[in-house]
Amino acid sequence: MSDKVENSKNMRVVIKCGGSILNNQAELTHIIAGIKSLIEKGYQPLIVHGGGPEISQLANKLGIKSEFKNGLRVTDAAMLEITQMALLGITNPKLVAELNKQTIKASGLALHTLGALIAETLDIATYGYVGVVTSVNPEPIYQLLANGFIPVIAPLAVDENWQILNINADLAAAAIAKAISAEKLILLSDIDGYYSNYPDPSSLVAELSLTELQHLLTTDNNSISAGMIPKLEACYQAVGSKVNTAHIINGNKAAALANIALGIAQIGTTIYKSSSNNTAIDKSTLQTKGASA
Repeated sequence: MSDKVENSKNMRVVIKCGGSILNNQAELTHIIAGIKSLIEKGYQPLIVHGGGPEISQLANKLGIKSEFKNGLRVTDAAMLEITQMALLGITNPKLVAELNKQTIKASGLALHTLGALIAETLDIATYGYVGVVTSVNPEPIYQLLANGFIPVIAPLAVDENWQILNINADLAAAAIAKAISAEKLILLSDIDGYYSNYPDPSSLVAELSLTELQHLLTTDNNSISAGMIPKLEACYQAVGSKVNTAHIINGNKAAALANIALGIAQIGTTIYKSSSNNTAIDKSTLQTKGASA
């Protein structure tokens, strides 16, 4: 790992965006503008993307029905192949090409093919090949950053036997942010942040400490919308390690990404560290409530 990358570790920002951004030109424009602002300020952004809409569309074209249990896409062998085709054949290359077209040096990175994103199955009998990340080797990420490229990462992993697993993109982003000691984890959503009374936008919660978030996830998670569970858990996992802050913001709003990353404005929901001694949350409590790609 180069000295340049090591010395700039506190300037790294991991951004998670949904695969649907390719079908939303306004959101894509906002994200690209935000990334350019970060680069100009000396930050090193990384992107982890989902691909739910593309997976569902491809499955429909192939006559395979998408099935969800507790918010998770059931990923049998056929759906796993479709997931790989959508993520690696559609979403990732299109996003990389769009960034490069806008003069942002970017490169697709399939960490699972390098054995650099390791996971274990959540519950293969119930969900099929859906995984939970257990370790990340950040060296391929460092190599791209050292050469001035933004890594664009698909949320796929392998287990110890090199079986490919589908990973929730929010949780994959959190694992990567932890591994590289990122300054911030930013999760782009289609709403303004966490609503205490979903879907009422007036109930937006601007800030949560780790202690408050832990209490929310372990004692009150039935009141949280299914799609928000993995985002909040991802924030908890990231900030509970070496990541300074985590943010859930609306990716459809102009300048939102740049504003939150550069500390220009308080928007969305911010999770910050607490002085209390927080313990890890059991994956069985939370993982089943979120959606995989």
